[in-house]
Amino acid sequence: MPSQGWCLSSLAAVEIRQNKRRSFWEDKPPKKPIRWSAHARKKAAKREISKADVEQTIMQSDSTMRSQPPRQIFMRRYLDEVLQTEMLLRVIVEETDAEMAVVTLYKTSKFRKYEPGA
Repeated sequence: MPSQGWCLSSLAAVEIRQNKRRSFWEDKPPKKPIRWSAHARKKAAKREISKADVEQTIMQSDSTMRSQPPRQIFMRRYLDEVLQTEMLLRVIVEETDAEMAVVTLYKTSKFRKYEPGA
């Protein structure tokens, strides 16, 4: 591992702080590896949702809600390239000490129903 600069790992990009610059990730905990359930893979394919969009929603969500423990719901607005319209992507994740497991996911245009204050 280099002694300074950036190191990109499967967990997150982490700044090695020898140069004492403020990192974008400084106030956020590094994310864990993401594992997909078979159900989530099937639903993503059926609903034409890309793996990149799902992982971006987990890493850079607009909002997060607690669900039945240990589940969380990550939400993000994005431009759906298939439908050519803005959609809300909801990703249901079970988080453990070791990983984040994608349980299921879906996209919707019903922003008011799911977004707080929308």
